[in-house]
Amino acid sequence: MNKPPNFTNYWREYPHKVLKAFGQEGKSPTPITDSKFGHSTIGSGRIVLQDNELINRAIADKSFYRNRSLNAGFDYAKKNHQSVHLIGLLSDVGVKANINHLLALIELAYRKSFKDLFLDIISDGLNSPVGKLPEFITKINDKFRETGLGKISSISGRDYAMTNVPRKIMEVFQMLVNGEAEMIDSTEETVKRAYRNGLSDYQIKPTLIKDENGINTLKNGDVIIFFNFRPEKIKLLTRVLIDPNFQKKLGLKKTIADLYVVTFTKYFKTLNTQIAFERAQLSQTLPEMLARYQKRNLRIAEKIKEMQVTYFFNGGRAEPFAYEERHIFESKKPEDFGRYPAMSGDIITKDAIAAIKSRHYDFILINFANADTIAHSGNIGLTGRAVLATDKFLGQIVDTNLRDNGITLISADHGIVEQIKGTKTVHTTNPVPFIMISKEKKRDLIKGALANPFSMLSKLISPVANLTDIAPTILELLNIPKPPLMTGHSLLNNLE
Repeated sequence: MNKPPNFTNYWREYPHKVLKAFGQEGKSPTPITDSKFGHSTIGSGRIVLQDNELINRAIADKSFYRNRSLNAGFDYAKKNHQSVHLIGLLSDVGVKANINHLLALIELAYRKSFKDLFLDIISDGLNSPVGKLPEFITKINDKFRETGLGKISSISGRDYAMTNVPRKIMEVFQMLVNGEAEMIDSTEETVKRAYRNGLSDYQIKPTLIKDENGINTLKNGDVIIFFNFRPEKIKLLTRVLIDPNFQKKLGLKKTIADLYVVTFTKYFKTLNTQIAFERAQLSQTLPEMLARYQKRNLRIAEKIKEMQVTYFFNGGRAEPFAYEERHIFESKKPEDFGRYPAMSGDIITKDAIAAIKSRHYDFILINFANADTIAHSGNIGLTGRAVLATDKFLGQIVDTNLRDNGITLISADHGIVEQIKGTKTVHTTNPVPFIMISKEKKRDLIKGALANPFSMLSKLISPVANLTDIAPTILELLNIPKPPLMTGHSLLNNLE
């Protein structure tokens, strides 16, 4: 990977710290599945658990089995003599869903003595490795035998069930609702046949699994529990099943109505679903404190990262706080990344420089999307160009802010570029840098050169400070007291 000259000099010449990017209680038990939690942690000054970890903890402390929305779904089905269908991705990685959450749902059905339980599998082959599906099916069947309830009623690859292509989603709908799909006697035979035909877990065509009574499709009034906790890839399937207007828009002749739907997390703002693990808006966040102390602040990003600098950074609040301004620019299309590895970084930089020169703002939050977004493609050469573009923009912003006697803080919410492997790349839990650049603060380079070289390795392996410390640092720079709910600590007296 190309060595970015500006960033390298800033790390060498200015006070800095290695920050733990993510993790609870000194470790990171789950992958970084969604950048909203890193940005929420930065904005709130406290650890914000990922949905996967939140649900894992609920299972561990047994509160999962007392969950109001999940219990209400089973109670509704029992009272109205309806079936419960569990729909979601089979995966053990914890990026979109977690098979342990599914096993807990089967356990809940057992505890409630609910027999009419069906599982509509979405097979993975993207987050979880191709070929792992038989192992997942064995685990599920073992749980079915242990509890004496439950049947697999259908299987679809995520290329069909977790896509934004309406044609493929309609195939899954016709299978689930109208029974229009190939029918096979067992899940195992379905998977074997797919593999023989050269299809991966990802590509398995919508298939119904027959039992002694035939097939088990969705009926009017049934209950669905969607157990994906990350909603974006399953939203279209959810919507086509529960939104009559959307069904009409797609031209579906035979539809379904009166479904009682529970989603693990919030999938939609308006559609009527019960939410099992709904999150409350965070309070006493950095943006809230900026508003309380009447500090003018600006958020700059391109569209693909708008939520990161607004909704997530604001702790789950959609509307701006008082004294908050937003400049969001259009993003390039993925097919144009090769020609524009900077994406919209040049526009963002020009806007940031103008904002600094205006002296109108007390705090400016800037997000560059290109390095992270392009690194997800696994294209090493293009990612290197993206890194160098961002480094150039950093230099321009820092130079402008130094001339204006401002302070620039540089950090990230997770890693990705440092472990790019030439395939599709995911976020890492590696430490991230934190650098403070100002005229008054420069490192003693002689002292740094004489330091023990093993000390840096130790800091990288076992960092103590973390993302929760960024908000308290900003508050101290602005002479704003840290609110009680922030668990992080200012880094100003702890930089190296």
